[in-house]
Amino acid sequence: MKQANITFTLWTKNDYLCKNFILNGLRDNLYDLYGIYDTAKHVWEALQNKYDTQEVGSKKKFVNRYMNYKMMVTKLWKNNLKNFKK
Repeated sequence: MKQANITFTLWTKNDYLCKNFILNGLRDNLYDLYGIYDTAKHVWEALQNKYDTQEVGSKKKFVNRYMNYKMMVTKLWKNNLKNFKK
């Protein structure tokens, strides 16, 4: 029983340090928003859910822009080739 108590105390201290290390890397308004979570794991998961979703959205935008650009360049290239052949 005593070993379990020591382990829990150690975990609590380490979790406190880890949580605050994560929170210290955030801006003040985000610190207030994510400081309400109980554990470092909950803070990490909340940040991961928020920013992974945004990252996927921005990657989709980037790929979409690239594909549109590629299509435009291909069309221009084909049109120029037709004009060159004439």
